[in-house]
Amino acid sequence: IFISGVRRNLISLIILFLLALALSPLKLFPLVALFLFNNVVFSFYEANESVQMLQASQQSPKQLMASLLNAGVKKIVIINFPILLVNSIFNPDLWMFNMYFFVYNVLILATIIALKYESYQYKNSASNHQIKLIVMILGLFIPYLFPLAIIFYAQSRAGAIKNLSHYLDVVN
Repeated sequence: IFISGVRRNLISLIILFLLALALSPLKLFPLVALFLFNNVVFSFYEANESVQMLQASQQSPKQLMASLLNAGVKKIVIINFPILLVNSIFNPDLWMFNMYFFVYNVLILATIIALKYESYQYKNSASNHQIKLIVMILGLFIPYLFPLAIIFYAQSRAGAIKNLSHYLDVVN
């Protein structure tokens, strides 16, 4: 998923990463570029892979969800950490917001993965989760929405595990 997404968006990812890195000593500007970069990465999880790809993993629904999340978080850490670290060094008053920014982006990633598999249907890439995603993106700027984002994740994860159990032969 990640490799094909990078191939499709390589130029924009490079530009956004370099922009975020160059702006990292400034107050909030690198976070805007990093937010856009992360959104491009989140878009990698829009397309559904074939059932054969899911079954080839030979994982239970819970294992599949955990492995996808672990791989995604590692990539988010590698990309976000240097920029947020430099930003926190130059702007010590923003370190808590930078931590919130990072944790919230991991939560968005986890929810997007869960939403994808909650509505997974073979040969169908339609998604009807735009409202949840909009609320979650607003939660980045309105911290009071953080509990709602956690609820979205918990509901979506449960739905994803139930839906994936139809496609994967392994009993969770």
